[in-house]
Amino acid sequence: MTRGVPFTLTVPALPSSAARTPWNYPSGLTDFPARMNPGQLAANTLFGLRTAIAMITRTPVVRFARKRGAMGIRNPSVTLARYVDAAALVLTASVFGLEYEFPAPPKVNLVGAFVSEAALGSAGDPDLSRWLDEHDSVVYLGFGTLMRLSRDQIGALLGAIDRLGPGHRFLWKLPAEQQKLLPADSELPGNLRVENWIPSQLDVLAHPHVRAFVTHGGSNGFHESMYFGKPVLVVPAWFDCYAIAARATHSGVGLAVGDPNDLTSGELAGLLDRLLTDATFTARAAYWSARVRGAGGTARAADLILELGSPSG
Repeated sequence: MTRGVPFTLTVPALPSSAARTPWNYPSGLTDFPARMNPGQLAANTLFGLRTAIAMITRTPVVRFARKRGAMGIRNPSVTLARYVDAAALVLTASVFGLEYEFPAPPKVNLVGAFVSEAALGSAGDPDLSRWLDEHDSVVYLGFGTLMRLSRDQIGALLGAIDRLGPGHRFLWKLPAEQQKLLPADSELPGNLRVENWIPSQLDVLAHPHVRAFVTHGGSNGFHESMYFGKPVLVVPAWFDCYAIAARATHSGVGLAVGDPNDLTSGELAGLLDRLLTDATFTARAAYWSARVRGAGGTARAADLILELGSPSG
């Protein structure tokens, strides 16, 4: 922006975070529904005001913006909407229907999910692949690289996994430091496999025996799961994870816990049992998989970028 060089903006978060939305559109940091009642509309507006006040009074954003402005940097306050306005092209994940509808300008393109089929099978674990092949019903648990579960949350998840065995197996990507909160190996459910790292989450989600995904609600993981047609159970962590949880339930592809800070094994087991036994969730996930794939993904994103450089672009 500062040097006047045309640029493409890639936004892996929800498309609504990369465009100006109507006044009555739910904030991307809340779990409000697409159509809000009067009380929710008021709460949504108040949330936006409180967030702006908190940013000004509780963070060094004003000092930061003044410093950048003095350096001659355009958009010194790092406002996403101004980046979007200045971009030649904006690429976002999702499709309308998963994302709530809003009037998007032509430059904002929904490409479904940033998934490359060429990457599948290139970074997998042969032993893990064999394990997945051996079990007909697997639930994958992955909470991103930043979320840290509490001991109580881990205990609730373990209790739910134990309740759903042995008919269902669970693969849990849990960082090594978080594994210190687990009981001794001899006390872990027999239907659980724990890995501190998964070489390729895409390969796991693509496997036909993986039937559901338990996620913190990160946008990339959610849309990857939709790409491969896997229902989700969302345990929202922060920020837009609550919006993802709302989109999952609204579109029929998944469920969300009531309060991530007050999980119980009974609640988790009940939600997972619904995902695994109610064919509606699988059918809806298959429907949205076709829609997400039809949006073009990385191939369409590449084509749009190339069009910018063409004589007619």
